[in-house]
Amino acid sequence: MVKLVFFAVGCVMVGIFFRQNRAEYSFLIGLTCSLLLLFFGLDKLGEIFHRMEELSLYMGEMKEFFPLLLKVFGITYLCDFASNLCKDAGYQSVSAQIEILGKISIMLAGMPVVFAVIDQLRQLA
Repeated sequence: MVKLVFFAVGCVMVGIFFRQNRAEYSFLIGLTCSLLLLFFGLDKLGEIFHRMEELSLYMGEMKEFFPLLLKVFGITYLCDFASNLCKDAGYQSVSAQIEILGKISIMLAGMPVVFAVIDQLRQLA
């Protein structure tokens, strides 16, 4: 993890250097750094899936919501990555729209949980 942080800081410093001389290179350096960090982070994906399997065992009869949990995680990370990329490129309005669409997608994906809670409340009444 420390190596990745130093790599990211190094990329930012190189990007700042190029921003003064060639702004278009600064964006490309930021994009390349982001993608490389994403791919380096994929090494941890096996451990994440192992932990997710453990989590699904703890969920018991609520296992049907586990794919929903994965979907929400995916939407969150994807929208955050795309939003930050747009911000770095200077497209703040597009970034804001991506964030709004991500929130709406998460809200729609979470509707089965809301319905399950309402059904549980009806059974109690």
